[in-house]
Amino acid sequence: MKRLSLLLVMIITVCLSYATIDEYFDFLATTGTYTAINGTDAGISGDDMLSGVIPLGFNFAYGDDVITQIKISSNGWIDLGGTQTSSNLSNQLASTLYRPVIAALWDDTSLTGGNAQYLMTGTAPNRVFTVQYTDLQWNYYAGNQFNIQVRIYETGKIDMIYGPATGTPANASASIGINMAPGGAGWFYSVTPGPPATVSTTVENTSIAAFPAQGTIYEFNPVVPVPNDLAAMMITGNTTPTQGMEAIYSITIRNRGSNPQTTYSVKLFKEPAIELGTVAGTAIQPGEILSFNIPWTPDAAGPAVLYGKVVLAGDENTTNDQTPGLNVTVQPTGVQAVTIGDGSELANIPMNFYWMNSLFECLYYPDELGFVSGTITSLQFYNNFQTNMPNGATKIWLGTTNLQDLSGGWIPSTQLTLVFDGNVQYPAGPNTITIPLQTPYMHTPGNLVMMVNRPMDTQYYNYMDNFQAQTIGATRALAIYADGTLFDPANPPANATLSGQFPKTTIFYTGQAIVNDLGALSITGNSTP
Repeated sequence: MKRLSLLLVMIITVCLSYATIDEYFDFLATTGTYTAINGTDAGISGDDMLSGVIPLGFNFAYGDDVITQIKISSNGWIDLGGTQTSSNLSNQLASTLYRPVIAALWDDTSLTGGNAQYLMTGTAPNRVFTVQYTDLQWNYYAGNQFNIQVRIYETGKIDMIYGPATGTPANASASIGINMAPGGAGWFYSVTPGPPATVSTTVENTSIAAFPAQGTIYEFNPVVPVPNDLAAMMITGNTTPTQGMEAIYSITIRNRGSNPQTTYSVKLFKEPAIELGTVAGTAIQPGEILSFNIPWTPDAAGPAVLYGKVVLAGDENTTNDQTPGLNVTVQPTGVQAVTIGDGSELANIPMNFYWMNSLFECLYYPDELGFVSGTITSLQFYNNFQTNMPNGATKIWLGTTNLQDLSGGWIPSTQLTLVFDGNVQYPAGPNTITIPLQTPYMHTPGNLVMMVNRPMDTQYYNYMDNFQAQTIGATRALAIYADGTLFDPANPPANATLSGQFPKTTIFYTGQAIVNDLGALSITGNSTP
């Protein structure tokens, strides 16, 4: 029987330029007037609900991250970044997985009979995004009503204001505060309501049972540590550029100092320290975030790590001048790409890390591939993990078949070609996972078969370590997983689950794409000459 509790194993490899959350934010408890908004309904009027992704409408600097979207949970918290997949009723500000979040009243709450709305007001660069919980029930069945607003300011500030309340909390045990990566002690603010209210960055108060007085405001104000400080926050761009073709990379910087800056440069590098391009900076005000585009034309195929850097003479904090690395795989000249699927679902395929061993197989059809034959050189999957998985053992086979579905069972690995057998990095959060094939596969006319095996491991991970997927039809895929059973790809088990669900997949290939295709479907006529 599957375990009831999760073994959450996470290898933290994040290196941040500051020591703890209190070097990014100050806390202040104050009071004000609660004014209800009339905004857009978030669609979570129920119990254990999580909204879809909601754009903020501006870049919000949160520590060294840039937040552009959120999700709202009916359990009294907001996901900064919009990557969470569960409404999570267990308050966990100290978590290394549920972050970054704003917890206005994180508990087993419900919006059955209530609603959550959101509204952006003001003009740049002073816009405010407000999330309002109306008639929140605490605990979920209590029949009471609580009203809260969370305000996210374009200037970098966060506050929570508590409104009118009716009734008494039942079985209440909440957390209030914020957290950020990498999580754990030192990376959260946990509020204990007053008066006077206090906060801790090392001990989480998970037992709040009284609603703060109406008009109470908890502010988290960004710290400006030094006058001259430009930070390189992130780099984005094509993770599969083609040799000899220009690709554009965007480097985002923020003025973390109190002085405006006009004379600085933004650079693109390839590890170990090869400068690829540079642009002159433009005027940037304190707290402002700007992005700069730098082109790069790769001269060789293969993997590389790119990063951005901002250079300011007299920068008083050089530890945040460089972005995290962006892993890219340069494709050889002539390589084309086709993406199959829209990724509208999340699923534990083609690898199921919630179990110690998994096996998956699916078909891709010629009208999806867009080419009749060609040499497949790389594959891409799209993950959204809670766990940071720097070394996930992975085996992939490819083959060609005339079978139109897998209702008759597996196509065993003995009829396929092993194209990859090694460790793949599956980072936490949403990522594009590029897997260059160790043995490129020559696909011939027919349906493409892919088998993926997670070899037996000694541990399992989070059930929300998902990949983007979609469902088309009902018989194109097989999946099975277990802890105690070792699956043999050469002799797959018969009791697998048949479905139409398969991972969103990008296939890189060299060959001729389908432009015009006339096929002889049948022949009729007199059988005797």
